[in-house]
Amino acid sequence: MKQAWVPTPLPTMPARATATARTAIPPRRGGAARSLWQLLRFAGFLFALRFRALPTLQKAERVRAFLEQRGGLWIKIAQTLASRHDVLPAVYCEELGKLFDRATAYPWEQARQALESSLGQPLDVLFDRFDTQPLAAASIAQTYRARLNWNGAEVAVKVRRPYIDEIFRRDLKLVRAVAWLFNLWPGLRHLNLLDMHGELEAMLLEELDFRIEATLIRDMRRNLKPRGVEIPRVYRRYCNKEVIVMSFIDGVLMADYLRLLATDPLIAKHWLEENHINSKKVARKIYLSCQRQIFEDNMFHGDLHPGNIMLLRHSRFALLDFGAVGTLDLQTRKQVMLYHRLVAEGDLSKAMMVLTHMSSPVPQGNLASLLRRLTRVTQASLRFMTVKHVPYEERIYSDATSRQLKLLGQARIPVSWDFLRAQRTFTVLEMSMRQLDPSMEPMKLSRAYFQRRRERAERQAGGRHEQLFNHVEALVTDASAVMRELADVRALAGKIWGMGLDEMKTLGRRALLWLSTAAAGIGGLLWAGHYYLGG
Repeated sequence: MKQAWVPTPLPTMPARATATARTAIPPRRGGAARSLWQLLRFAGFLFALRFRALPTLQKAERVRAFLEQRGGLWIKIAQTLASRHDVLPAVYCEELGKLFDRATAYPWEQARQALESSLGQPLDVLFDRFDTQPLAAASIAQTYRARLNWNGAEVAVKVRRPYIDEIFRRDLKLVRAVAWLFNLWPGLRHLNLLDMHGELEAMLLEELDFRIEATLIRDMRRNLKPRGVEIPRVYRRYCNKEVIVMSFIDGVLMADYLRLLATDPLIAKHWLEENHINSKKVARKIYLSCQRQIFEDNMFHGDLHPGNIMLLRHSRFALLDFGAVGTLDLQTRKQVMLYHRLVAEGDLSKAMMVLTHMSSPVPQGNLASLLRRLTRVTQASLRFMTVKHVPYEERIYSDATSRQLKLLGQARIPVSWDFLRAQRTFTVLEMSMRQLDPSMEPMKLSRAYFQRRRERAERQAGGRHEQLFNHVEALVTDASAVMRELADVRALAGKIWGMGLDEMKTLGRRALLWLSTAAAGIGGLLWAGHYYLGG
């Protein structure tokens, strides 16, 4: 990354909430029974909380704190449930979403042992410097800053938690058993809990193997760096199943900037001006980049919270932590894109038909009524987006999504997990932009994205059109030279095939007619393509 893009440090760095390091212990015999006991405790906790006279926000905070204390798979389950607006109230989804960047660290001694065991060498052989305080701690790994010996490059080193593979695999068996039992109850089948287990298992198996994440980082860098988005460079020689070494991006975390903005807005504004950063421009670029990642690249950062976005000078930004990169199958991606395009264009009735088509089959007797209700709540949400002095949470499209999923949940219609994953990406992003640009209007940005997408498609089609036209033009230019040599060809062919001069003239005229007809046909196709694509 260019040094000119490195911003100045924040004048006053707000203190981050840090958790006390806790020694990681191997799974012991009887661990499944303890996990079952924790599950029963959680059920009892929720049952008791239901009858407490507390505001909904405080209840959501207590649920989040309970799961955070248990760590590991419990945090992953909370992260998965954070996208289920059809099951949980919005305040619970938002609170559980905070667990994406909060986890208890483990001691440096364990991290050093895991690193040296995985890399096969002492750290001082590979690194000139290695900070012992982690930059970040998550449910699966924690990250340190270091400097390579061989080239002096500043790097970020991500190492997997000890024993996390065995612990997750053990607890996944319990989750599957519980999901299977719940699925036997007809009133809960619409929750798709077995699908949730499958989604959770696939996500964890990918996240536990850092070789997959290293490949995804390289692919994301190839897609996004030409568009001005900074992505770390992976040092493949140091990467394996448990460790990733990547270039360190020197910037300011958006989370740190937002903390400063909350405590001292004037200093935060001065820092933006000093580094030539337009917060509205940054928010717009991040949102449009996210849409292009989902709809065109089919490889998107699924966790764009402020802790994974780095602010750089001149309104540039970088993305971090690629453990939650998502992809969609071709059919789902087309449906999700069509749904968003129809909503952006205001064709809500068709958009709701696409939404129900992505869900399980809806009884025909209920379909018309459900479509009307979905259209009505979506229209109400879209109207609020243009009203001034309305809270940000009611002006973003996530509010409409939450209402739609709630209606589908009430109708006991399961929703595709792929659709939920894509929608959750937008939900996290919109909530991340809340303080960066409170005036942001997602529908305007969506319309801008689809307009730009059409323009890119037309330019690409125009480029192919021009290449084909130049090729035909070259053929026509060469035709005169071909005809000049035809006399010699006639004589030679007459000797070989026994044709007379008149017969050769007829053959020549037919050849010329064929070439002219082919050129006219291709020219007509080019004109039609230019007329319909170029407008």
